[in-house]
This record gives sequence, structure tokens and C-alpha cells, in this order.
Amino acid sequence: MTQPIHKILFICHGNICRSPMAEFVMKQLVKDEGLEGRFEIASAATSPEEIGNPVYPPARSKLAEHGICCEGKTARQITRQDYTPLMQIAMDYVNQHYPTDNVLIMGDFNMYSANESGYRLLTQTYSNPNICFKDPIGGTGVGEWSNNSQFAAFHTQSTRSYSEECFAGGGLDDRFDFILMADEIAFSYNHLRYVQGSYHAVGNDGRHFNQSIDQNGNHSVPQEVVEALFDGSDHLPVTMKIAVNAHLGVDEMTAHGIRASVAPNPAADYAKLSFYSPSQGQVQFELYSMQGQLLQRESDEFGEGEQRFEIPLFDLVKGIYLLRILHSEGWAQTLKIVKS
Repeated sequence: MTQPIHKILFICHGNICRSPMAEFVMKQLVKDEGLEGRFEIASAATSPEEIGNPVYPPARSKLAEHGICCEGKTARQITRQDYTPLMQIAMDYVNQHYPTDNVLIMGDFNMYSANESGYRLLTQTYSNPNICFKDPIGGTGVGEWSNNSQFAAFHTQSTRSYSEECFAGGGLDDRFDFILMADEIAFSYNHLRYVQGSYHAVGNDGRHFNQSIDQNGNHSVPQEVVEALFDGSDHLPVTMKIAVNAHLGVDEMTAHGIRASVAPNPAADYAKLSFYSPSQGQVQFELYSMQGQLLQRESDEFGEGEQRFEIPLFDLVKGIYLLRILHSEGWAQTLKIVKS
């Protein structure tokens, strides 16, 4: 059987120091194990500043000390063609191993627009739409964000308005750095929940578009933090808060809650719901669009034990919806329903 090819692309700012060193060290490790035929290893830059230049002499010398040759390597910038295959690999891995888990994907993606194929693959167009990631800032931060002042509050690069050594210039004008979350976190399926409004770029006060972050005052963080961010990188770190469900860690029945399921799914005019009511009480059913809009709400009284309920879908267009089930004693579960 043909062995799969593993593709590795190392990225840094200029592709003359860190990423080429990683590329050639990895190539040597693979060669030492006799696995050259099973790997494709390369490196690239996020910036165009060093395109065509050879590996930086100190880096080349350090490689040579270990018997590793990087002759002929010149800097190249990562292309849009590089991104989509890498995103495809990541999505395939999540789909195979963690399709219903609390998954975050994050890093410096160097994407200039929400219309780029890599971003769309992560958030919209992957073959299994159930694992597509959500952008925590939704519509307000999603669009043509490169050099666009409308997205000033979400830009993460660059911390300085001028180029210096390995730092890019231009001021804050690009949203390159992301944290994207699975539905399981966005809608609290598995005991973790994104705290709305908590996502932000540390050190971005929304008033430094095309400026250095230390220019004309920045009070979003203490001054020493502003200076550290300016001195340490040309990117800003991105953070978000995640809340842990209070039921996490209690007995199995509570942890699994009402154990709801829908069959068939996709459904046509009605979604036939089966669930377990841990105790007598009122159960509320809330149906949401994937954008979080509440479409309908119903409730009824149920005793303890296995239960059945039908959710009307005939007024809805085809697509994916979220059903939130809330028991008056605190149990809750969210399901995806596909309207056919």
C-alpha cells in the first residue's frame, strides 16, 4: 500500500533565519530515518521584505556546525495556494479525530480577507459543515479587513509604523491572528462556552489604525505592557474567555444531562426528538439559526424518564439549525438539526 505523504511548511517573518533553519533541520532528521519519500518539507515568509535573499549568514553557519547544508535556499513568501491545502489537512484531521470535541484553531494565518479560500474552508466550505469553525467576532470583524479602518479594533499587525530589523512596519492595519472555535464551544455543547464579547487583541485600543501602538498614548493596557508588545513582536496576542459549565465533573447522569437525539436527521417537516428527563419539570425547546437568531421557542411539562417531542420545521428553509433543550432543574443540551 502506498504510504501517505506528510507535508510540512515552516513559516516565519522573512524566511531567512528561523523557518529555513527549521526546514533543513527537519529534512536532515527525516533523511536520517530514511523517510525522505514520505515527506514534503519547505519554508516560507509572511513578509515580502526578503524575497530572493539567501539564508542569513549566522543561521547558515549554525546549520553548517551540525553538518547541515542549506545551499541554494532563497526566501519566498507564502502564497494563497499554500494556505488552502494546509487548511484542508487541518480540517481533515479534526473531522477524523475530533468531530464533536471542544476544538480551537489559532495562530498567525496571514490572511487579508474573509473571502480567502483558506478562511472560507475553515469557517464555511469544508465538506462536513458540522465541524466548520466559528469566528468569535462574527459579522463585526469579518470582511475585507486589510488596511481598512472599519476593522481597526480587530487588527493585530503591525505594532510599529516603520520597518526595523525583522519587524514589519505599516502600523495596525491587518487582522492576521485568529482564534476560531468549534460549535461545541460557541454554543456550549460540551461544558465549555465562549464568553460573548471577550475576544480581543491585547494592546489594540481601536485608535491606532496605521500607527505604532505606542504612538499618542495607548491606555488599553499598562504602559509597560504597551512597550513590551512593541519591543517583542510585530503582532499582537489575541485572547478570549471560555466559561466552564457548572455541571462539569459531577456524576455521569448530570454530566450527560438529558441525552437528547433527533431522528431522522436531516429532517423534513418535523424533527422527532427523543430525550431523557432526569426529573419531573418543565422543558423548554429553543430553535436558533447558525447566526444565533432565536427562531422559535416552546415548552411543556414532562415527567421523569424517556420522552418524545416533535419540533415543527415546515416554515424553515433548508439548512442547519441549533436546538437548545433546557430543563427547569438545570440540565441542558444543544443539538444540530439539518432541515432537508
